[in-house]
Amino acid sequence: MPPTDPSSQKIIDFVVNKGNGIKGLVDTGIETVPDLYILPTHERLEPNMVLPHESIPVIDVSDWDDPVVTQSICEATGKWGFFQITNHGVPLEVLQAVKEAAHRFFGLPNEERNKYWPGNSPTDTVALKTSFAPQEEAALEWRDSLSFRCGPQDLESFPSWPPVCRDEVVKYMKSAEPAIRKLLEVLLKGLNVKDIDKAREDALMIAPMYR
Repeated sequence: MPPTDPSSQKIIDFVVNKGNGIKGLVDTGIETVPDLYILPTHERLEPNMVLPHESIPVIDVSDWDDPVVTQSICEATGKWGFFQITNHGVPLEVLQAVKEAAHRFFGLPNEERNKYWPGNSPTDTVALKTSFAPQEEAALEWRDSLSFRCGPQDLESFPSWPPVCRDEVVKYMKSAEPAIRKLLEVLLKGLNVKDIDKAREDALMIAPMYR
């Protein structure tokens, strides 16, 4: 049953413990965001700390061998911790297809989505989650996420993935793999790492393909 009052514990029980997620909460017809998801005023970013003349780096990787590409990626990683790449080789239709597949999954009835909640999921390579660490965060995140792990040892688990998005996710991961491998090479080079064992390389490759 959906929570009948906005108390934090009942919201957590409905969203997290019972695996309904934010989508399940929204589907109850809730009209306001619960306080549990609102960041306290004293923890919010002050407007005067925003630098309007700076933005997230956008890096053209059409030529991975260009030293400027390597320098840009390493600088963006050190300063920002993230960046956007263009001309990465993943076809636009593949990106669009995986977005549409995600909409299909989150459009499923809650009892179908709930099959992939941790503890319910038929495999540990796919998991539906909400927030990041809901039992520890001062303000929970207003989001649900469906995560996938796609390593060489995980191939047998693919049939257990949600049918409404499985094929699109696999195609996206295969399309993204060359760009992820190049990014890994650039970052390792920036760290002066000249050699890495296969097991660790596989683990590093899987991480950015997991969500």
